[in-house]
Amino acid sequence: MKKVLSLLLVLGLCFGLAGCGGSSKPDDMTDESYNAAKEVLEIADKYLDDKIDKDEAADSIRSTMDGFEGDGVGDIKVRERAKQITSSLYISESSVQEARDNLAEVLEN
Repeated sequence: MKKVLSLLLVLGLCFGLAGCGGSSKPDDMTDESYNAAKEVLEIADKYLDDKIDKDEAADSIRSTMDGFEGDGVGDIKVRERAKQITSSLYISESSVQEARDNLAEVLEN
């Protein structure tokens, strides 16, 4: 009986987690902005892991967002959150982390 319950529990967890594995972009966001946002997150993570300094991070984010012209709601959110990360680089690491998390939330919605 315990084996059957354990098996059902494992199957339930597997099916429950399978629904969480998707990495689709939000409907209100273009592919360009989705990819740019992922790249900006990677840059922020490199900065937070002390792999690059704030000037390199700021330059990389600006370069990623240069010429970005999406005008959907999600596109605007990405642009604003990227600016927020760039500005927070010159304030504190905790503000960079907060801005980074704000951008990550945009990608999840």
